Amino acid sequence: AQLNNRLYRVKKFEDGRISFIHHMNSMEDKVLTKYLVANDFPSAGASKFDSSRPSPKLRLSKAAFNFAIEDKHFEVLPDGQIIWLF
Repeated sequence: AQLNNRLYRVKKFEDGRISFIHHMNSMEDKVLTKYLVANDFPSAGASKFDSSRPSPKLRLSKAAFNFAIEDKHFEVLPDGQIIWLF
């Protein structure tokens, strides 16, 4: 369950930052922005990852990058098992 909170997909690149959306999030951008504001997250997305309170949207600068990349650092099997490649 803890790993599930840490899985994000790349949404877009902008202004030297990368926006990530939580892998289970399916909200449209306008709905997501309203949700973020209503739950005390920055409207553009959190600028750092907080494992105790994961944001549905992250907007990270290069200085905040600290992650593993699928097919480079790990693989996900069809049954959901994660195989680390290092």
